[in-house]
Amino acid sequence: MSDKDKTKGQLVSELEEMRQRVAVLEKSEVKHKQAEKILPLPAEDYQKLFELFPTGVTILDMKGVILYCNSAVYNKGGYTEDEFTGKHFSKIAPLRVKDIPTYIRVFNSIVRGKIPQPFEITYQRKDGATGWSELGISLIKVGGKQRILVTQHDITDRKKKGEQVYVANERLQYLLSASPAVIYTARPSGNYGATFISENVSKTVGYEPQEFTKDSSFWVDHVHRDDLQKVYDAVTLLFENSYGAYEYRFKHRNGNYIWIRDEMRLIRDEKGNPIEIVGYWADITESKEAEEALRESEERLRFHAEKSPMGVVEWGSDFIVTRWTGEASNIFGWTAEEVIGKPIMDLHMIYE
Repeated sequence: MSDKDKTKGQLVSELEEMRQRVAVLEKSEVKHKQAEKILPLPAEDYQKLFELFPTGVTILDMKGVILYCNSAVYNKGGYTEDEFTGKHFSKIAPLRVKDIPTYIRVFNSIVRGKIPQPFEITYQRKDGATGWSELGISLIKVGGKQRILVTQHDITDRKKKGEQVYVANERLQYLLSASPAVIYTARPSGNYGATFISENVSKTVGYEPQEFTKDSSFWVDHVHRDDLQKVYDAVTLLFENSYGAYEYRFKHRNGNYIWIRDEMRLIRDEKGNPIEIVGYWADITESKEAEEALRESEERLRFHAEKSPMGVVEWGSDFIVTRWTGEASNIFGWTAEEVIGKPIMDLHMIYE
């Protein structure tokens, strides 16, 4: 149908359709010009930008070949750029051989679109030392091609400090377990239940540390009932003097009572409020038994000395009289009260 044969309505309709097409073309041209204005920076400009980053930046292709890495990646380990760029990631020197299968599994997962959460890796420095990094991975488009972007934050210093803390804790645990003294912390109120007690407590009293910390009454329930008042009095004085030491009997797992020397100190906050009791136990059973044996021996000696028909006189290395029996009083005329505590040389008057 020629334009002459078309009705006015048809011509108007075609004209409107042409206007719409022109509008679409004009909008497309505007978008194209805007796109030209916001084109990505050239690759060399991005590289200059990445070089300013303290964080390591690596770009790999989808086959695992390193296309670019900034100096933060290789300088930290003492390497050069040539030892990274152009190489497959599994061939670079910092990777430990035993870790390569793990990295390949992670890489294959990334290629399939499964991006892992940031994770830590261990790497080998050129000088043989070990370093640690935290990696973050994402997929990006560079020049229309899909690439893998890896950011690398070196955490070697943090890890070393963590290792130092771990070693220090292990050393402390060894010292606590090897020491005969049982170290503990306790609440400064209530029944003064233990909040921490060293592992060697099991060697001393036969109970495990968690038996003390799980049951706040465990300690006080095992103190000999005849010593409880003495213990409570000592703890009361602790709040006045901030330090205390006392001895009491504690029930061993085997059912016997052992003697404990307990020394403790009260810890206060900046305002002077009690926040914790810190102390240690020492098993003094042997020394207590030795003291008791000595006391019994002295009692026997005193009995036999008093019953002896001979006068018994004792003095120490300082020549001070320590024993003067009744028979000695009969022989020399001096009573024990007059002689004990005086130098033996002063007794020449007894012969006058």
